[in-house]
Amino acid sequence: MEIIKINNHIHLIGQDNSIISSSIGIISGEDYSLMVDTGASQAQLKTLEGGIERKELPGNIRYAIITHFHLDHLSNLKYLPLIKVIASKNTSRYIHVDQIIDKAVDLDLQDLKVTVFPLPSVHARGSIGVYLPKEQITFIGDALCMKEKDGKPYTNKDITINMVNTLRSYPTKKYLLGHEPSSLTQDQISDYLDSIYSQCRSSRSTDVFLSGNLIF
Repeated sequence: MEIIKINNHIHLIGQDNSIISSSIGIISGEDYSLMVDTGASQAQLKTLEGGIERKELPGNIRYAIITHFHLDHLSNLKYLPLIKVIASKNTSRYIHVDQIIDKAVDLDLQDLKVTVFPLPSVHARGSIGVYLPKEQITFIGDALCMKEKDGKPYTNKDITINMVNTLRSYPTKKYLLGHEPSSLTQDQISDYLDSIYSQCRSSRSTDVFLSGNLIF
């Protein structure tokens, strides 16, 4: 299992392709550190433990930020009993949450500022994003994934417009996704956001069937 270094503050443990499992983000801070999602794979936990032992990853992880309630993003929580959980009210219906996010909240890691914010998404109610303003990097989980009907992608017009507007309110040079942390370029994601936003704005229907070269 690979540890991907994004910069000195951010590492990713990639998804385990043998099961349905999200990647794990690690945000290293001087005061304390954060996980973004916990994945669902034992191999990922072993990679995490090994990275901490080698001091490649921080040993002061205090919180896990759960981007949404799906099991592939949070199943490993049961093996991390000392980690406190930050998530939305909707996610708290499924797991214990120590700090509920219902508006943007700033976390101070002493040498690093992190903003955790509600992120509208048709993929899962109560999704949240994680923004690092200094690095202009945003973790967005699976927020860009659309629904599917009759083999065609579709979405809710109002939710998607709100999602794109929310993302655009955080100046971002790199988006980190729940399952494809390094395979999509910034231009691809920007083009995708522009496409779904334009289609939703021009639609008269609440449910919008999406067309074009969509990446999700």
